[in-house]
Amino acid sequence: MVNFCSNLIKSPVAYNSDSTCADIGQPTPSSKETGLTSFGKLLDAPDYNLFFIAFISFCFTLGVALVIVLLIWLFAWSCKKLQTSLWKKWSFLKKAVDNLHLLILGGFIRALILFYYPITLFAFYQLALIKDCWLFIFLAVICVTFLSLGAMAFCGYKILRPYFFENWDEYKKPTYTIFYSSLYSQYHEEEDKSSNCVWFFVFTTTYDFLRAIIIGLGQRSAIAQIIGLLVTEAIFFFLIVKYKPYKSRMIQWLKTGISIVQFVVVILLIPFFGNTPLVYRIVIDYIMKSMQFILTILIFSITIVTLYIVIRNLINGDKGSKNDEKDDDDDKREIIGDKN
Repeated sequence: MVNFCSNLIKSPVAYNSDSTCADIGQPTPSSKETGLTSFGKLLDAPDYNLFFIAFISFCFTLGVALVIVLLIWLFAWSCKKLQTSLWKKWSFLKKAVDNLHLLILGGFIRALILFYYPITLFAFYQLALIKDCWLFIFLAVICVTFLSLGAMAFCGYKILRPYFFENWDEYKKPTYTIFYSSLYSQYHEEEDKSSNCVWFFVFTTTYDFLRAIIIGLGQRSAIAQIIGLLVTEAIFFFLIVKYKPYKSRMIQWLKTGISIVQFVVVILLIPFFGNTPLVYRIVIDYIMKSMQFILTILIFSITIVTLYIVIRNLINGDKGSKNDEKDDDDDKREIIGDKN
């Protein structure tokens, strides 16, 4: 498929701040490239194949997620058949056995969250390559329509509906705890509109979607990219600081740090306009690499903390059910006492 489509391709190069746009088959006069073209060269892949690579990676991740989900279900089913201590201790295993379809959908939505930004970014960039293979462009339209917009809009409707009607018990159902919770479980879930922040995932998704549009469709205008990214980063940073939506204080700090670093990185791109001396460019380039290293550490830290919280919640998942049973026992004792 790639060889067939590559014969049809006569795509323009992504925006290059130091050179003009040229045909893919022709070398660019610049030795210092920016944008998705240079990113593709780092991956040893042409920029017109980036979307296809991201899509194949997404499909592979879906397959891995499906295997993991089936292994979890098999483990839960085995615990049920053998009546192990884990079956009695972890209430999550009981939900897993009875809701295999929700586990599969939950694995799909988690894979989509992981690839939401890159696959949306490269899909929009693929749409910008108007002379590219029609099959890839059609696939990009499907991804944007059904994954980037359709799936998230549907999940958003399902999540926000109980919030607006203050139907807090809805969030305790398996449909939400297993499937939809991956979009909002890191935010405050108090049964009070003033402190509940399950709606913040809308801002996070919109933030990634806007960044994908700005970078993917704005490759030929670096000014539009930088202005758009500065505005987007500033607004998102303001929302994080104002609402403090995350349950974990550590994640709140890490997310704030990531937002600050990304804003600084965008600002550091401004000196590359015009005739900036080479020495300044080299210094700024080293500073940007340092900031990107810090950003990598922050993202890795968030991944570790999030994984720890998920595992901890799974292990302690029976605490809520035990508390409910205890409350029921207390109510029974009170009724018996009143009768006596």
